[in-house]
Amino acid sequence: MSLADALTDELAAKKSQGCGVGKLLGALPKPDRAALLEAMVNPAYTAPAITRALAAEGHKVSNFTMRAHRRSDCPCPKASA
Repeated sequence: MSLADALTDELAAKKSQGCGVGKLLGALPKPDRAALLEAMVNPAYTAPAITRALAAEGHKVSNFTMRAHRRSDCPCPKASA
């Protein structure tokens, strides 16, 4: 396998896994998932505010990851919120 093939495989694997926010959305109970999705589309909630609330509930997500997910600049499928 060439380096180019290995890099392509790594990128494909990362994209299929999604980011930490996408993984968390898939694991949360429906009411919590709905609340998180609503907060993420509401500009009144900053990424740090959302990540602090998540941390208070035992979920570790970085501000960087939250910002990237909100901008759709993460490995999650683009149909995901």
